[in-house]
Amino acid sequence: MHPIDIVSAKPWRRVAFTTYSLSLAFFEGVILERLIRGGGRHATIFSDPEGIRAALQEQGARGAGRDYELEPISGVTGVFHPKVSVFAAQDDCHLIVGSGNLTFGGWGNNLENFEHLHPSFAADAFEDAAELFEYLSISDAVRVGSPHKLLPIANELRRASASGDRNGDIRLLSSLTATIGDQLASLASELGGARSLAVVSPYFDPMGLGVEYLIEKLGCETASVHVHPDGSVLGTFGTNWPKSARVRAVTVGSPFVPDGRKLHAKCYEIVCRRGRLLVSGSANATRSALGLGNVETVVVRIQREQIAGWSMDATSPPVHFSEAKEETSDDPQIEVLTASLEAGALTGLVFTPKIVGPAGVRIQLANGDVSLGTAIIAADGRFSIPAEALDSVSWSGGRMIAVIEKDGITAKGFVAFGAALEIVRRSGALAPRIFSLLSGTETPEDAAAVLSWFYANPELIAPTPSANYGGGDELPLQNVLITSEMLQGAVEGEFAGSGFAPSGRNDAWERAIHQLFQAFRTDHSAWKDEDDDQLPDNEELSSALDQEQHRISNARRQDAKDSLRGIYEALLNQMLADHHKGRHAANALALGLYLVARVRPPTNVARSWLARSLRAYTGLALSEDKMAMTTALLVFACQTGRDGVVKARKYFIERRVDPDRIELDTTSLDEAITHLNPGWNAPAFLFEVQHTRTASEEVRDFIADSKARLTNREYPILMQTKHWRRLDEARQDAGKLARLLITAEGTSCPRCHLALSSMARDQLTNTGVTECCRLILRTQKP
Repeated sequence: MHPIDIVSAKPWRRVAFTTYSLSLAFFEGVILERLIRGGGRHATIFSDPEGIRAALQEQGARGAGRDYELEPISGVTGVFHPKVSVFAAQDDCHLIVGSGNLTFGGWGNNLENFEHLHPSFAADAFEDAAELFEYLSISDAVRVGSPHKLLPIANELRRASASGDRNGDIRLLSSLTATIGDQLASLASELGGARSLAVVSPYFDPMGLGVEYLIEKLGCETASVHVHPDGSVLGTFGTNWPKSARVRAVTVGSPFVPDGRKLHAKCYEIVCRRGRLLVSGSANATRSALGLGNVETVVVRIQREQIAGWSMDATSPPVHFSEAKEETSDDPQIEVLTASLEAGALTGLVFTPKIVGPAGVRIQLANGDVSLGTAIIAADGRFSIPAEALDSVSWSGGRMIAVIEKDGITAKGFVAFGAALEIVRRSGALAPRIFSLLSGTETPEDAAAVLSWFYANPELIAPTPSANYGGGDELPLQNVLITSEMLQGAVEGEFAGSGFAPSGRNDAWERAIHQLFQAFRTDHSAWKDEDDDQLPDNEELSSALDQEQHRISNARRQDAKDSLRGIYEALLNQMLADHHKGRHAANALALGLYLVARVRPPTNVARSWLARSLRAYTGLALSEDKMAMTTALLVFACQTGRDGVVKARKYFIERRVDPDRIELDTTSLDEAITHLNPGWNAPAFLFEVQHTRTASEEVRDFIADSKARLTNREYPILMQTKHWRRLDEARQDAGKLARLLITAEGTSCPRCHLALSSMARDQLTNTGVTECCRLILRTQKP
């Protein structure tokens, strides 16, 4: 199986790669595409700064920091050189360790070696790999910008290692705890000591120091070194032959037979007295790889009692070549940094801290640069600077590169956009549709897919503890919607069911969902069909085909808009389960207004949607939401006559919102106003609401005036009822006034306690007065 086949084999929930050289064009065009197609998500690349430098020059790479994470790791005494790939699913985990970098050459064009490991037969190696990622997060041998991102990978590997049998026959070695040479010598000693050494490597020290080092450690007299018939890949260091070492030139048979590809594999065979060691991985036959220097990883297969080795034929040394550069930056002045955009601030680390003190910071975007001002670079390279200027462009797509400049020195690095990465991690293939919503470029199909995602994942719902909703009669309680709390993140590495779990906090995820609903709150224009005027001449055949495609496209768009209505109504019903208690009215209203503007449903349907959301508001929640207050006025203004004015005032009073303190915000409601009530004068309607009284207010004033013997005030609602004559008499006669029954509830008679009829309850609600065994007046609740 080729390593590329693993990428799309399962819906991996976490994928990680380590590499020295890096091509993001390869990763995005080959690896990421297959990962998403297979249902995978949350990919992270850990690369040596040299790989980052090369990737910064690839203009075609657009997703770094947005669709996947890219983290530099630098070695303190050498380069960061491991080539490890981790693929973790809910119930499975695969590990690939080899010689190939994350480039076109490393995964296809070169002759490489890969060990494909599974815990069912290599549990020890998974435990070793877990320790590798843990050591990387704490070791003084490396410099890591975000060490916390290594630990979830270690947890995945350790969880996988617990599921398999251990026999010690397959191990993964790294140079973080001891040199590769020392560890191989120790393993050879356990097999009775080394008898011979064979080396397959594309690179050597010019004087053969690495081979000599391994010969000495193993106690061998000489080493057989493979001469590949098709030559070796030109590298960034070393040479293709150890001229002064104690070596003999050989050609090793399978699996290194010539096939036209240049050699980049690194393998060793150590035949011992009681078995042999087969070694493969990232370590070249150099002193910095096998001894002190680089960070390297190799897999060792320990074959006990087997002493038959590779088949080899003697040959001549290859033509010597000097050092040659490949896959590196042409500008040695560019230093590497890592940066993250979180909560309106850009924070990061310059990996080679030649820049210290005040320095200019800017962001390179596809359509120009954004200056952030001056940041203070600490002695350890860390920095932080406000980045509110990026809020309006961060969702527009394309890569963001942070640039720090001072005194002729420039540091660059990809910016990780935490909220976007969380969306990719949790929504997988749906992420592009969510991004289109956030950038305002969505289609009806995009919106329908996102709403369907919400509907299909009811486990995302989690109540907001501080919400204050409910109460009132005029607008039926029918609406909630998903908030950041409802979509709170899963604990790292833990997903349930469809891949989401509502446990634990995740600030980036909450910000992402907040941004999503802010996008819904933005005023949108209606989706329109394609313009017929743009079609070619109808007489041509191509025009006929274009017209048919045009018709199909418009039909699909209309189907998507119709589907949106159904999805939204189903979503409302789902979200209105009793245990939610109407706690998410604000986002429900935002989504309703969005659909009213975009889809333009029949006006009665649109008013119903908005009324169901508004019904869930009370007190503080309403008074702090100008858009909600304005929408309520708009909905009531759609009613004819004076009823809308009175009911609007009642709506606010029942929620303890003083109509005189209402602030209008029509900026995000232009499309809704145009659709529901074109020409509506919001200030004039608000004025009417502020200068009228509800039935309960009239009852309150009637009782107070009657007790004070004030009989010249008018009560328009009460005076139109059939009971006004008796009420007029009562306000002039204290005895009759005392016989009136006063209630704030309106469901039963306060004297005989019999339940009122529905007609009587409606009279109390609409006029403030009805009759049972006596006249009953209803005041507003205290």
